[in-house]
Amino acid sequence: MPGEKTQAVGGYGGKVYVGEVSSSLSEVAEIGEWSGDLARDAIEVPKFQVDRARITGKRDFSGSFSGSWYMKDTNGQKILQDALLGGTTVYLKLQETNGAYYCCYALITGIPIGHPHDGAVSVSFTFVSTGQIQVSFTSS
Repeated sequence: MPGEKTQAVGGYGGKVYVGEVSSSLSEVAEIGEWSGDLARDAIEVPKFQVDRARITGKRDFSGSFSGSWYMKDTNGQKILQDALLGGTTVYLKLQETNGAYYCCYALITGIPIGHPHDGAVSVSFTFVSTGQIQVSFTSS
């Protein structure tokens, strides 16, 4: 409606943090965007009826973040690469501009690297959660 104020949040202040535990997080350098997919299983309950019946199942969180490749970021990008190579979990915090965030222990499942001849080397990190997902919509 005309004159109605929007509650949209600009994406310019988003951040990604990584660590072994939630109390020791470092910002991942050179990240320009992140996305997350918060989901819940819908479990079908077999019954002799025409319509399907479902109950709610387990929650899940997966996503990706990307930016410029910078492996000198030993407290960020290098930790993520080492976690993928070693098959270990990391603690991730994906923060929005206004301070709201999503946190979880996660497995890094992929690190696509792009190396164009006429541009900056790019990197993406994909992940899946391995346990409880913490969500906060309170500004920090």
